[in-house]
Amino acid sequence: MGHSDFVKESLDYLEMLKNMSIQIRAMEHRDISGMTCLLIAAEQEHTMLFEHLLAYKADFTAKDSIGRNALMLSVGGGHRDIAKKILDKGLDVNATDVNQNTALHYACKHPDPVSCLDFLLEHGAKLQQNDIEETPLDVALMNQNERAIQFFYLR
Repeated sequence: MGHSDFVKESLDYLEMLKNMSIQIRAMEHRDISGMTCLLIAAEQEHTMLFEHLLAYKADFTAKDSIGRNALMLSVGGGHRDIAKKILDKGLDVNATDVNQNTALHYACKHPDPVSCLDFLLEHGAKLQQNDIEETPLDVALMNQNERAIQFFYLR
């Protein structure tokens, strides 16, 4: 390899590293509410983007400014497939936000929560109270979420 080939290869390598650095900074960037790209992808069910971010080692444990993680955001939107990918990565199913709400609390706010509720319980989610002593069932009752209420009473 000649000197010019080495220089070109080195410059190409440095450009690749620079691009990787830009990608990493973009993945770690947070909006005004503390949301990362991965959190937004989980909340909005952008599955391909979510998978791409996971493949590039985005922080799947990231939380927004009120402590919501990707699992809470995904089940809050009824996105079971993304929730599965998150749990497969090892995120704690019983993690809490700043108010001690779990993913179960968030799932109870969705109009069609049954598949997510069932999925979370199968993965060891506990029916715990938040900091104002509300259980997921209490959240369902306050939101008049009949499907969630029936789910818990029939369980």
